[in-house]
Amino acid sequence: MNARLALIDLMKRVLAGNQITKAELFTAAPDPIALDQIERAAWQRLNQWADDDDIRASDEAYANMQRRHVVEALADLEALE
Repeated sequence: MNARLALIDLMKRVLAGNQITKAELFTAAPDPIALDQIERAAWQRLNQWADDDDIRASDEAYANMQRRHVVEALADLEALE
């Protein structure tokens, strides 16, 4: 599976309510610097998502903002397909 498809899969999992790990993210794209700009932005959104589950749990506004960012990044990636 290429990195773009793997990132799309991870984003869909996140939006379905599942957690992702940093290990899964690095498996999907081991070298985020090598990704194109849109893929790298998506990777960064997922990286932030993986880091901030504790903040999302206590701050609904932050959770909603992060979810919007993932939705936007997913749309950008899917537009490339």
